[in-house]
Amino acid sequence: MTRAANAILTRTTNLLFGAALTDMACGYKAMAASRLRELGLRATRFELEAELTAGLIRRGIPIIEVPVRYRPRSYRQGKKIHPLDGLRILWTLVRLRLRPRPRGPDGARAGVVE
Repeated sequence: MTRAANAILTRTTNLLFGAALTDMACGYKAMAASRLRELGLRATRFELEAELTAGLIRRGIPIIEVPVRYRPRSYRQGKKIHPLDGLRILWTLVRLRLRPRPRGPDGARAGVVE
């Protein structure tokens, strides 16, 4: 994904979910497996990043960014993401924003004081 596309998707994520992320699509994620399972992820391609990020934000789970350095690959070197994937990611963000917030064990909506 180009830097411009990544910037657009990160800004869209921040706007839709009230976040302040600098790189939504960074491929490095670390969390407890139990947290991952409770997200109920369905994505099978690059929209997984959006589904994971939105799920954490909507549940009020803090996202802590740490700097990573990487050298992007070209398509010739094996890069797999294409422009259509960017549109899928964008649609995933919008779809998840429109979905009602998940309820916690106490019945309250996650991340919302009722």
